[in-house]
Amino acid sequence: MHDLSHFRNNLDAIAQRLATRGFQLDVAQFRELDSQRRAAVTESEQLKAEQNRASAEIGKLRSQGVDTNELQQKKPFFGRPHGRSR
Repeated sequence: MHDLSHFRNNLDAIAQRLATRGFQLDVAQFRELDSQRRAAVTESEQLKAEQNRASAEIGKLRSQGVDTNELQQKKPFFGRPHGRSR
């Protein structure tokens, strides 16, 4: 697999090289799709961090003997099919 940072840093040169082989790379579309991908990765990481914080808080409360059923219902369902709980 190719390193995306190499493509980002050398996109114009890569597009020129591809053109010599008969392939027209839409540089603007590549940049737009890369931007969307980066935004999705950032959002995914933020959701995972939120889930980890919620799990840590629930674990802490459970160890103190607190009923956490209500908090568990509110916990983000990241990584599970939409709308399903445990």
